[in-house]
Amino acid sequence: MEAVTYLGKTSHMEDSRSPIHSRPQQLQLELMRLASRGRVADDLIEHAALWSGALMTSTNLVPLRDLERGSWNADTLYVLSSGQDDEALVTLAGRWEADSIDWIGGMEAAVKLGEYRSDQPVRRVLVVWWD
Repeated sequence: MEAVTYLGKTSHMEDSRSPIHSRPQQLQLELMRLASRGRVADDLIEHAALWSGALMTSTNLVPLRDLERGSWNADTLYVLSSGQDDEALVTLAGRWEADSIDWIGGMEAAVKLGEYRSDQPVRRVLVVWWD
């Protein structure tokens, strides 16, 4: 088991495919901190085996407006489940004081992820939203 440390948090992974090895993912974790979601980033790092990717964005253009002020005002977190333990992922998200926690799965997830081939496994995306 490999231990990966990023932003002072350690995640224990079975191999080096941990999502936090990816520079784009590290940038997303940093954006979560800028959006005052440090606990979310810390929890994701500590439980990296539960997810394959995480993206914090917004349902509108407010983040674009706030960039000139040095702020990242995002309200929606998308977490691509690793499929290892979706129940544990939902329990983890329950600690983040979100206003809504939902799943996107099946064909809807496949379309949104651009995975149109039938030989690809069905994946699930956890959607966490704050008002």
